[in-house]
Amino acid sequence: MGAQGIIRPKTTPAPNVTHTTPSKSKTQKRTVQTRKSGPSRKQLLDQAVHDMVRVEGGTYTMGLTKGMQDAVGWASPAHRVTVSSFFISKYEVTQALWRAVMGSNPSRFKGDNRPVEHVSWDDCQLFLSRLRTLTGYSFRLPTEAEWEYAARGGNRSRGYVFSGSDNLNNVAWYKGNSDMTTHDVGGLEPNELGLYDMAGNVDEWCSDFMGDYTASPAVDPKGPATGDFRVTRSNYWSGAQIGCYICARGSAAPDLRHTIGLRLALSE
Repeated sequence: MGAQGIIRPKTTPAPNVTHTTPSKSKTQKRTVQTRKSGPSRKQLLDQAVHDMVRVEGGTYTMGLTKGMQDAVGWASPAHRVTVSSFFISKYEVTQALWRAVMGSNPSRFKGDNRPVEHVSWDDCQLFLSRLRTLTGYSFRLPTEAEWEYAARGGNRSRGYVFSGSDNLNNVAWYKGNSDMTTHDVGGLEPNELGLYDMAGNVDEWCSDFMGDYTASPAVDPKGPATGDFRVTRSNYWSGAQIGCYICARGSAAPDLRHTIGLRLALSE
């Protein structure tokens, strides 16, 4: 992860994953559209719901763990965290979905199936509010603890240092292979839960304010109550390998628009 304004110290088939449609009071494999006009807004909204993957809750070690000693940042200390079951999208939010909801596309690198970027945390809140109205589902950003748990593969984790592999080129678009541009979502290998691009392509906003892990609760942490910066995760198209480790953290002012996009989440 890294970009001006972001603070940093420093397709293969998906595995068999059970998709449980969330209840509406809370949330086909992506089909490439060949029609010249592209998918309708209704199709994009329906696809957003369908792409949600249920992550069974559990307890894991969050932060700097074995094999990630090169990951600088606020990733220490490693600590045990319990998260409740939730849903998270297989993909980063695409430019097509953002435009269908917001009527515009702020991204630098254009492409309907590329992830949206150059969106602030504040922009994302407006997008999510409109998406909730359009779909009837309570979409939100993932908490940082949810994001890392999902990136590690939840209770299917195989202990990789990057999300889905120990070989970064298999799972991430970063400065070593991206040609300094974003790429269509879902183009590399998924992780154990069938989630794509949890390392690289674009940074992803989380809901939390940035905070020190020593003050973090052990069950369903949501970050400090107040703060100046929001957490970012994942890394981006021209970021270094060090920012792609699952535990690597970044933060940015909530009005910053640069290398950051988002991924949808839902409570169960």
